[in-house]
Amino acid sequence: MAERVTTKRTAGRGILWAWTPVILFAVQGVVLGATVMLATGRGLHAVEPDYYARSLRWDEHAETLRAADRLGWSTMTQVASLSDEAGEREIRVTIVNAEGGPIAGASVSAEAFHHAYAGDRATVVLAESDRAGVYVGHAPLGRRGLWEVRTRIERGEDECLTIQTIELGG
Repeated sequence: MAERVTTKRTAGRGILWAWTPVILFAVQGVVLGATVMLATGRGLHAVEPDYYARSLRWDEHAETLRAADRLGWSTMTQVASLSDEAGEREIRVTIVNAEGGPIAGASVSAEAFHHAYAGDRATVVLAESDRAGVYVGHAPLGRRGLWEVRTRIERGEDECLTIQTIELGG
């Protein structure tokens, strides 16, 4: 009896293996491009402005942070839950001394930034309200989430910096 020989068709397999390196390089290029875009995207990097000059003056900065404790001053920062028609929220900072008395007549400014978008910073000068020790201003704080608010207080020879983290909703 005669033997029957069968052959398999493998022509399609050869083309698939020939295109495999091209497909892998294309996937690698897409991933690399997406990574570069995310790394260099606007507002997504958290580099402190003027960080080198500030590092050279670190002792002065650390003293400014400790000054609030030395002076007995404390701050409470509140941000309005709703923004106005311009997209800004009211920032209200209350400053009191160790006995709970208001600190009036100070120059107060605040710098605020969202933790995820530290490149987008809002700086606002706060004006003293009709209540002693309460300072008010408006800043564009539109995003929900965690915000860092750095409040600089100057009164006479005294200067201090307080840092608070606030969570904003809606």
